[in-house]
Amino acid sequence: MKLDIHVPDFASSLPLQSVNAYLQSQGWEKSGPWGDSAAIHVKEEKGRNWELLVPLDDSLDDYEDVMERLIVVLSDVEERPEFEVYTALASIGSDAVHLSGTYDIVPAMSLANISDLYGNARDLLCHAARAAERSQAVYAGRPSKGVSAYIESVAALVNPFSDYALTLYSPVGSHFGEQFELDENNEVSFSRKTISKLASALAHTQSLVEYVDANEDAPGEYEEAVAAGVSSNLCRSIASLAEAGDGIKIDVHWAAIFPSAPLPRPFHFSQRSMKVLQEIAKDMRKKTPTYDDYIEGYVVSLDRGIDEFDGSAKIDTTQEDQPKQVTVRFAEAEYEDVIKAFQARARVTLVGDIHPYGRGYELREPRSLEILSSA
Repeated sequence: MKLDIHVPDFASSLPLQSVNAYLQSQGWEKSGPWGDSAAIHVKEEKGRNWELLVPLDDSLDDYEDVMERLIVVLSDVEERPEFEVYTALASIGSDAVHLSGTYDIVPAMSLANISDLYGNARDLLCHAARAAERSQAVYAGRPSKGVSAYIESVAALVNPFSDYALTLYSPVGSHFGEQFELDENNEVSFSRKTISKLASALAHTQSLVEYVDANEDAPGEYEEAVAAGVSSNLCRSIASLAEAGDGIKIDVHWAAIFPSAPLPRPFHFSQRSMKVLQEIAKDMRKKTPTYDDYIEGYVVSLDRGIDEFDGSAKIDTTQEDQPKQVTVRFAEAEYEDVIKAFQARARVTLVGDIHPYGRGYELREPRSLEILSSA
């Protein structure tokens, strides 16, 4: 039996814990074993007695076939499409982030549209995960190994019945019953931290857009928003989603077997708010410091001549495709390397904390200076 669901290995990927939890939540009862390899589940629905076979082990050779049959039966019982049944089974053990465009007239999705949707959705979740590690206004460089590993664990599924619609499934563990957002070590799981941070960031971003609309001016400061997970990067991702989807609706749901506090939902960002979000992103970068920032560029000037150099220099760099010049005061031990890089027009890299300074930027606590190559 093959279902009309175009997802590779979809049935074989359904965890048994999720299947059993879903059946329990829908009122199915286990009536007894079926040999040594499965259990019989029963339910009375609309005057009819239904039976399901559920494997005891997901390593069985016919596991996928049994799961496909299970989806067919549930589709009949619940009177809804097989795809919806599958997504319900797949998502019961995961927090879900639904993204959908708000077109009045929905255009056909091209390959480029789908690729952009996946990329922007990935970036959105990646920025939330980085905020779960450490909230800051701007993120530069590559995400940490922990964030990258988390993003790899997230499943993404395009809804074939709705254009420009994508659901991200963030796994939260194998716990059952009432949950407290804690893992086996009594710590909040990183996946749940990320989705919580995303929800709070979306709420605060929506408030920032409303503030700009009402006051026709940029917010005075972003400290509270940054603490909630808002970043320049996240604002840009939402703007890209809103632009491509003629507006974007983002709906966050907790895993059914791992509930938490109620969420405000859904979050709406209109196509018109795209420009506002882009301006907020720029303003955040101008007004707020960023920490442990990686920069790469050229030493373009020394504040004093080579013989009188006191460590203060200017570096031209690029961040988020925007040119930027930062002033850096180096430690005496690095004077010689800075002068060599300046004379040779060599590319340099370093790490530091970038602060707004007058009309420009200052990189404080410079470290890890490396000279790469000559221009």
